[in-house]
Amino acid sequence: MLIASILFFAIAAVGGVVLAAMRLKNQPMPASLAMTHGSLAATGVVLLLIAMAVCVKCSAVLAAALILFLVAAAGGVFMAVAFSMRKRTLPIPLMLAHGSLAVIAFLLLLSRVVGV
Repeated sequence: MLIASILFFAIAAVGGVVLAAMRLKNQPMPASLAMTHGSLAATGVVLLLIAMAVCVKCSAVLAAALILFLVAAAGGVFMAVAFSMRKRTLPIPLMLAHGSLAVIAFLLLLSRVVGV
């Protein structure tokens, strides 16, 4: 489950990078890409939750990764509702904070799986 979670987060990250690049270039961000990005990341969170539920000795690193992913997800939902759905310009600092939290969570998850 952890590997599947990593794969979903990695694919979601590609979509997030594309969305961030579009925002930084002041290009319109397709709602379909944003929704796909969020759906893939949400699937990653669910898979991580399942993996942790069946884990006998889950590490604090996995718990920290999950918490950071959930905070990043909350930020993503906030951005979608408060800005994208209302056709408002997405604040770059908020977008970068969302992405940074997700990257840190991803690296924590990856470090746990790889064993670094």
